[in-house]
Formats: sequence, structure tokens, C-alpha cells
Amino acid sequence: MKIFPLQGIKVDQRRSNWSQVVLKRVLPALSDQYSCEVSADAPSFHTDFVTGKMNVVDLPVKQPQITNIKSRYRPDETLHGNCSSHNSRPAANLTWIINGHLAKNSQLIRYPRIKEQHEKETSTLGLRFLVEPRHFTSGRLKIRCSASIGNLYWQSTEKSIEEEKPRPPQPATPSPTYGNDVLDKDFRDTNRRWPEMNKLPEEHQRSVDETMASNGAAAWAATAPWSLLALLLASR
Repeated sequence: MKIFPLQGIKVDQRRSNWSQVVLKRVLPALSDQYSCEVSADAPSFHTDFVTGKMNVVDLPVKQPQITNIKSRYRPDETLHGNCSSHNSRPAANLTWIINGHLAKNSQLIRYPRIKEQHEKETSTLGLRFLVEPRHFTSGRLKIRCSASIGNLYWQSTEKSIEEEKPRPPQPATPSPTYGNDVLDKDFRDTNRRWPEMNKLPEEHQRSVDETMASNGAAAWAATAPWSLLALLLASR
């Protein structure tokens, strides 16, 4: 085995043999066309070669992310969300799956890829469709987003959605009333202040006694004839 030095290319001799060449510590700049050449010995010295494309891939660090999708939907409501795979080279291919079935093209919203640092890209694919009762046949609506890069990378994220049931009608809240409540409160306060309803408070009783004492003669003169007549009628 002979290895000719070339800047940026490091051959792993222990893993390379007559049928394969293994490179180590590859960089994105090494993505290019590579050829394999075979030469026959004398006397023909026939030579043949084939060429293939090699891509150096920067894989995403995280799984694809699903955004803007609620945990509950009711039938006849529109579901609209996005799936994104960030910072990879090349950009990941995204796929939406609804209850185990590939989403239709009419349900997809395709966004342009976003250029990131170091020649990496972020890809985003939208999903929009009308939620129907048939989507909840198993009790839940399950949607999954898958991201892939060739045969080197495949990751998926799944979200489970519950059916939102209609809420039962709520009883009307009675409007506040004031008349009876205020009166009842006043009575309660009165009972607290005057616990014995047949007996006036002491200060009120004193005022009444003084009034009766000062007006006693006039009161007796006014009521005496009627009191005498009542006694005569009673004796008969």
C-alpha cells in the first residue's frame, strides 16, 4: 500500500484494503467527486476507473421540533403547525405522518431553507388540515415528523392530541340583590345590640322614665276619666 500525501486527507491504513479506503477526521470541504482506478499488469496495462460523489454531512444536534400545535383540538377545527430540523449540512428532509399515514401534499406548507453559520441550513415543513371525528377513532390523534439525511441520519418526534369535548352549559349566576340582604343585616345587627327584644336598653329606658315622670300629672288627668269609666263598666 502506498499513500501519497494530500492536504486535508488522512487515510486510515488499518481499515483500508484492496477494496475500500477509509478517511478519518474528514471536513465539509472534502465533499467532492472521488474516483477509483484499476490498472492491469503487463502486457496489456489496461486501466479502468469509476467516479462517485462523496458528501461530508454535519448531522443535526437535536431531534426535529414540532411547534404551534395544541394538545387538544375539537372536530371541525383547523390544525396548523410546523416541524423544523436545525443546523445541518445538507438540510434534512422532513416528512409529516398523520395516524400512521403519510400526509398529503395538499396538507403541507413548504418553506424556504434558512442559511446558518458554517454553511449549515435549517429546514421547516408546515402541516395544515381540518380535524375530523375520524381522526380520533383510537381516542387520540397522533402526528409525527421525521427528519432524514440520506442513509446516515433519521430521527422523528411524535405528538399525541386529545379530542376536546364540548363543555356542558353553565348555570346562570344570580345577580346580586340588596334590599332583603341589607334589611337582614340590619336585623342581625339589631339583635346583637339589643338581645332582649322585650326590654329597652338601659339608656333608652332611663330617658323614657324621665319623660313619664315630668309629664305624669298631665298624663293622669288626660287618662283619668277614661280609666273611671272603664272601672264602672267592669263593676256592672
